[in-house]
Amino acid sequence: MSIAESRLIFVETRAGLYRQQVESETESENDGADAVQSSKPVIACFDLVDLIAQGANLFDSINRLDNDWRMLVYSKVVPYREAFERRIEKLYSNWLEASERVIVLYTKLEAEYKARGFDVDLAEKLLAAIREARGTLTPDDKFFSHQKLVDLRDAAIDESRSGEAFPV
Repeated sequence: MSIAESRLIFVETRAGLYRQQVESETESENDGADAVQSSKPVIACFDLVDLIAQGANLFDSINRLDNDWRMLVYSKVVPYREAFERRIEKLYSNWLEASERVIVLYTKLEAEYKARGFDVDLAEKLLAAIREARGTLTPDDKFFSHQKLVDLRDAAIDESRSGEAFPV
């Protein structure tokens, strides 16, 4: 088993645990409405901040795995395998589904969450990761219009010529 495969299994395991925890926290019929209406909303906020932190950290792990694997493939250290790429896409997809449920719960607890001084920046990080995952999972032909691609290409050429862009 390669290092990339063992990392994939590790991240898949973490993702499975995250999904289970999200499902148990949001299992009520109204996606957390009971937690909002309970007499202990602060406890719900503590659970929520843990879910948000786990979600943000897990996204970073999936992203690093994806980037590292692509770099290994690009460098010809490991061969490209479509099955491996599909597993990474499945990680993003499963993570996105669970994280969208966390954000629904956050929305319902947002006033209490902010009033109690919980980390709003972490929630913003999770929201940004959700937007990024949606973009990653959206097919290019649906994500980009032809004109948008032309504009992005022209901007990249201009940045390159002016020295603003650096090769990766």
